[in-house]
Amino acid sequence: MATVLITGANRGIGLEFTRQLLARGERVVAAYRAVDGATDLQQLVKANPQLTLLQLDVADNESIAAFPKQLQGEPVDIFINNVGVYGPRDSEFGKVSGKEWLDVLQINSVAPLLLTQVLIECLRKGKDRKLLYLTSKMGSIADNGDGGHYVYRSSSISRIKAISL
Repeated sequence: MATVLITGANRGIGLEFTRQLLARGERVVAAYRAVDGATDLQQLVKANPQLTLLQLDVADNESIAAFPKQLQGEPVDIFINNVGVYGPRDSEFGKVSGKEWLDVLQINSVAPLLLTQVLIECLRKGKDRKLLYLTSKMGSIADNGDGGHYVYRSSSISRIKAISL
């Protein structure tokens, strides 16, 4: 049984990863931002003793820095960084805000590396040692025929290439 850490596990694909991995018998550590948005996770944890819920706000560097203490040195075999935000829907030329752009860059580009840095010892203790960073087709440079969406596109092209575990 692998221990899988999933960020953004309270909804969408993160929640579905959590459900699927639990169904396979894996141990899942599900990180979520706000308790009030994690009702589905709260229901899952009642029926799944192999599920642990931990609070994490990747927009907050202090929350990132404190997160390893919640894990208490537990080995992590697989890290699925699923957290991401689109940002303002109208980020077309002439409507881009620097503050909103920086907020999206923090969550989508900076936080994954910061989180990996603080989790590296837990990851090195793991057996599988796999790191997965989800993004979307919107980050593709080759598939950008319509342009626009500057804020999200710029934040989703960043990738962590290689980390020595």
